[in-house]
Amino acid sequence: MDTEFLNKIYLAFMKNPVQGFLLILLSVILTVVGWYLSAYVKEKAKSKASNIKNGKKRTNEPEASTEIPKNKGEHFPTVTFSDGNIAAVQVNFTYRIFDAKKYVYESADPMGILSNLVDARFRQLFEQFSIKEAIEKRREAEHELKHDLSGEFVKYGIELKSITIGSIQSVN
Repeated sequence: MDTEFLNKIYLAFMKNPVQGFLLILLSVILTVVGWYLSAYVKEKAKSKASNIKNGKKRTNEPEASTEIPKNKGEHFPTVTFSDGNIAAVQVNFTYRIFDAKKYVYESADPMGILSNLVDARFRQLFEQFSIKEAIEKRREAEHELKHDLSGEFVKYGIELKSITIGSIQSVN
């Protein structure tokens, strides 16, 4: 405690014992409250660090999944081909998260957005082909899709490693 503060308490106690006693009581109460708050803050910080370490939901931060995402996506967009056929096409992509901060905070559902981007770009590319041409030009389309979508994936902290077009199943 500060010497000047102790002198004030002593003088107050000498002039008026009740006032001096109240000042001593107040200083003890403030000291105990300070200790309690300090211990409380330390415990909260320790608890938060433990939760983050154990993968539990963090508080006072944007809601984000703590589940580690798979590094593969699989989608079956339906496409109407130029010859009128409608087919469900298996599209697989593999990726690597290189910036966790962007992945978690740039969007509430980055994989949902990226899946929609893959599906939309896939439809744009394939609707100009007949179903037979789509089967024949599958590998060229994979290369073009990867080239077109890599920049979009980078915005969300994801490196697009590959896109493969699997089975093409006619639905009509």
